[in-house]
Amino acid sequence: MIRQHWIAVNVQLRKAKKDEQVLKKRNITNLCSHSASGEETKGVKLTLEEIISGVNASDPIVCFQATQAARKMLSREKNPPLKRVVEAGLIPKLVEFLTSSLHPCLQFEAAWALTNIASGTSDQT
Repeated sequence: MIRQHWIAVNVQLRKAKKDEQVLKKRNITNLCSHSASGEETKGVKLTLEEIISGVNASDPIVCFQATQAARKMLSREKNPPLKRVVEAGLIPKLVEFLTSSLHPCLQFEAAWALTNIASGTSDQT
């Protein structure tokens, strides 16, 4: 009898944890879809100067779009402009975005961009 109760409690706990994780994923997905504007989803590419300006903006949506554009620029297979991005001083701002707990999509894009930068050669970074 005690064993059956223990099993039932564990099943309930696992189910509750799974439901909580699903809700978290949905919430992050909703935030990301609200953050991206129609312009960015249409594939408008920003120049490095526009990215620098956007990353330094006070609007988190503009920061997200600029960070996403930087990440996409750095994700190119051949010759991503790692050195130019580093010299432009984007790294401190991207690191700052990692602490932005109110904007998980911005955190995600910043982490991805920093990963792309870190994967470069020592000459590039």
